[in-house]
Amino acid sequence: MFRPRCPILLVLFLVALAIASQACQNTIPRAERVEAPQCTEAGDRAILEGIIAQWNSATTLEGIIALWNSSAPNRGLTVDDVATFSVVGTDGTRCITEIAVAGRLFTENYVTIPPEMSLLRQLRTLELQLINLSGPIPPELGQLTHLEVLDLSNNELTGPLPPELGQLQQLEVLDLGNNYLSGPLPPELGQLQQLEVLDLQRNFLSGTLPAELGQLHQMRELRLSGMSKFIDDVDDLDELNGRRPVELEQLTERDLAKLTGPLPVELGQLQQLEVLDLRGNALSGPIPPELAQLTNLKWFNLAFNSLSGSIPPELGQLRDVEYFNLAFNSLSGSIPPELGQLRQLEEFHLSRNNLSGSIPPELGQLRDLEWLDLPFDDGGNPELCIPPTFVDTTSGRWFSLLKPCTLSNEPAAAQELGRTSETIPKELV
Repeated sequence: MFRPRCPILLVLFLVALAIASQACQNTIPRAERVEAPQCTEAGDRAILEGIIAQWNSATTLEGIIALWNSSAPNRGLTVDDVATFSVVGTDGTRCITEIAVAGRLFTENYVTIPPEMSLLRQLRTLELQLINLSGPIPPELGQLTHLEVLDLSNNELTGPLPPELGQLQQLEVLDLGNNYLSGPLPPELGQLQQLEVLDLQRNFLSGTLPAELGQLHQMRELRLSGMSKFIDDVDDLDELNGRRPVELEQLTERDLAKLTGPLPVELGQLQQLEVLDLRGNALSGPIPPELAQLTNLKWFNLAFNSLSGSIPPELGQLRDVEYFNLAFNSLSGSIPPELGQLRQLEEFHLSRNNLSGSIPPELGQLRDLEWLDLPFDDGGNPELCIPPTFVDTTSGRWFSLLKPCTLSNEPAAAQELGRTSETIPKELV
């Protein structure tokens, strides 16, 4: 039998092994070892009552009267006014699954989202739009793992987007539009595999578009339009929320943050996408031809950016698109005749670019086209011309500003058509 020569060393070895085992256990994240407390109706009610009490303290008497009339002018909001209780367990336990305030809180003062909101663990819907919310979005909201709808739009929220929102694996709608959020888009948003609507428009977001957004294969609407460029005047900020912070009073268009960098080719993987709105940013570089894979797209808006290069002819594969806007960029080259395949097109905007050549006759096949915007006001597309045989049947008020094609700027086929026929081809009528 083997006998250790030094029992003391063996004891020390066993003690060290036990300590190492305990250390390994301590490295397991607490969230994996401790279950969230079971909700109860009374517990959820108490949590929300505390939150509403904070909000009601900021509510004006005039606002209460406007909301509840003179019959109960001092009542304010209650839990039963804004919350929905549902059975969440086999034992019949009822907890709060929905909170919908949505414009029902009239305040002169700002209110905030308290971190305690994250204690309502069975929450599926949280709608707090139009209630004068300010301050940051609490990262604790990432603990609401059952959440399907998060709508905090049309408020005055500030600060960055918490990367913890990427933990909301059941989320289908994330609407934070019309706030004052700033900073980059967290790549963690690419983890929201169930997300169908991402609306972050009209904030002060900056940085590049994360390639991880291409992982959101259920996405139907992607709205990331910027705060600048398409706003005619900084005073228009008043229209967003009724008032604006004092520090915004001196801002001009140049001061407003924008998304920058190239369009990720990964956006072409969003096969369910119906709305792509990235207008009013500072996106640059070419338009990826991979966007032609978005065959369900109906709304395509990349206007007011710094995109360059030619228009990919592959975009003619967007057969369901109804609104197509590439205006106010730095695009060059000719208009691809393949765009004449967009049979559902109703509005077509290419003004304020550097396009050249003759308008392709294939555009005359767009029977549903109501607005054809090629030049704009006093400039844009200076080398673009209209063939003598082309007839515009749309209401595009700037179409008449185009110069007629001549022998020097008209393609050979169009020149021959103009010399040999005095009639307008029926496909152009």
